[in-house]
Amino acid sequence: MSVGRVKYRLNKTKYQGAANVDSYFNIGLESEIKFLPPCKINRLVNMGDIFNKERNTSTRYRIINTLLPVFSNVLFNISGDKGINGITYDKSYGYQTFDGNIFKIDAFDNDFVGTDDLSYRQSVEKHLKEVNGWFGFYDPDIRKKGFCDFYDLEPTRYRFDLNSSLNIRNWDFTITYPYKSESTHHLVNGGLLLTSAEDRLMGGVNMVSFGSAVPHNLNVGDTVRLTNMPISSMNGDFNIIALGLDNGDSKDTFFVVDIDSTTSIINNLFTTGRMKRLYYGKEVTYYFRKFKKIKAYDTQSELTDNSLDSYPIAFSQNIYGDQNYQVTSNDDIDISDLTDNLGRPLSELYLTMIKTKSGNIFTKVISGFDLENYPGNTITNTIDGRNVSNIRKMHTSAPPLAPFISQTAIESDVKITNQDYYGDICEYSKYEVKETVLSNIMHRFNTVDREITTSKVVTNGVIDGTRTEGYIYYPHQKIKIREYSNYVEQGDESVNGIPEYAENLGDGRYLWRDLLSIGVNDGQEETLDYPFLNGCHYIHQNLCIYTRRQDPFGNFGLQFNKTFPIDKNGYSIQTNFNTKKADDVC
Repeated sequence: MSVGRVKYRLNKTKYQGAANVDSYFNIGLESEIKFLPPCKINRLVNMGDIFNKERNTSTRYRIINTLLPVFSNVLFNISGDKGINGITYDKSYGYQTFDGNIFKIDAFDNDFVGTDDLSYRQSVEKHLKEVNGWFGFYDPDIRKKGFCDFYDLEPTRYRFDLNSSLNIRNWDFTITYPYKSESTHHLVNGGLLLTSAEDRLMGGVNMVSFGSAVPHNLNVGDTVRLTNMPISSMNGDFNIIALGLDNGDSKDTFFVVDIDSTTSIINNLFTTGRMKRLYYGKEVTYYFRKFKKIKAYDTQSELTDNSLDSYPIAFSQNIYGDQNYQVTSNDDIDISDLTDNLGRPLSELYLTMIKTKSGNIFTKVISGFDLENYPGNTITNTIDGRNVSNIRKMHTSAPPLAPFISQTAIESDVKITNQDYYGDICEYSKYEVKETVLSNIMHRFNTVDREITTSKVVTNGVIDGTRTEGYIYYPHQKIKIREYSNYVEQGDESVNGIPEYAENLGDGRYLWRDLLSIGVNDGQEETLDYPFLNGCHYIHQNLCIYTRRQDPFGNFGLQFNKTFPIDKNGYSIQTNFNTKKADDVC
């Protein structure tokens, strides 16, 4: 048969106009699946119960965090290209940049022949600008057409960029967990270190207000045990009469006890005195927590080092126009065989971020604690060589250029290749079965150019000293994965279901707090609940990441304010506002 130019060949007949003949095949169809007979249902399955059981027994996590950075280069370099041959963005810029002819000529002359019409000071005051927290300058050549380009001083915003796909990574990320307690450091060995003491008049009675290096976690009416005091009469158990100083400041670190200050020698510096909070006569303990990197599992269930990647989020910026980022755990994090520093199932993980040197721009990272500005917290030349590791009194420079000898860092060189890190200072009450974080560790870094070991000339033979004030930040961001009950359970050996992590009181009794199921609330402020899919927990958080100045108001001796140009010191904050760490006593 032919239709147009297409020819069709039939099965049997070949003549034109013939019809095809139907064919039949004898095929038997059999099925191995049989329907259940009616009225033979064995049991009903509750999908909600099955889901809750699976997600509460799963130990695999996938972490996603949105990072909202607030960075600034307010502490910028001394050195920089002097701009004689114009502005080139691939060069570094600092205070020396403004000594170049292109900055010092008078723009109204418009001759651009190198005549020094402006002094160096006038050049800095005219051209140094701050735009959304970034310090730099606009192209001073007014002969150019188009928009004025803004150039960052070093360290530029590129040096703080969180994007891990850059040629040189500025930040490293990993997931850690608290795995170990350590109580040998001077701050916590034998109790919390007392560093200050002041007279306080309470109801017409002279009493003493003691100050601890880190927050004490005391309330009015609590009992505190003092030991190793400089006077034997100060040792013993005392009731807490009040908190803070006369003006209401420092309630977290100062507490008042009924010791007559007129008969005691009040020394404003204690290096050996210790305090311990008592709970029904039982001492609490104090220690550092150390965080350890968690090994992750890839899609082939092989162990990997869980260094995380961070990438910019499309069309997402903060209020200052800086890019927002997301850091993602590409591999599964399995906590099935992990316990915390107290031997309990993990209830929290941490996103740990570490500043890199960005090539050779920044110094190494060191760590310490953010302590208040009292003499016992700021001394740098103790008799026995020990100090309180105050992050505000640390640098990596050396005499004679350094303003003082740096306090000893908790960690002298923090890098992503380290397997563990110091995390915080905690108090643990065995009879409350409660761990309380008192102070978080902070990291500190500076630019190599600012933390020089030799003098540098800024302009006209003027020697610029070492600018040892750097940046500090909190490196560990908590990720809550489970909650412990607000209620303490008690039982003895006859009770079934006592968890392995229960506290054995030694008299046949056990105390513990139940690990709550996900989505269960027994009095917490917020119910912990997050998605569970494909056998993994998915946890997302928005984290504000920011760097701070070490000494913004010049209280700790690091701010450079000796000769011009001094470091920018937040005029708008310093001039218009007074800050207090506690409420007024009234």
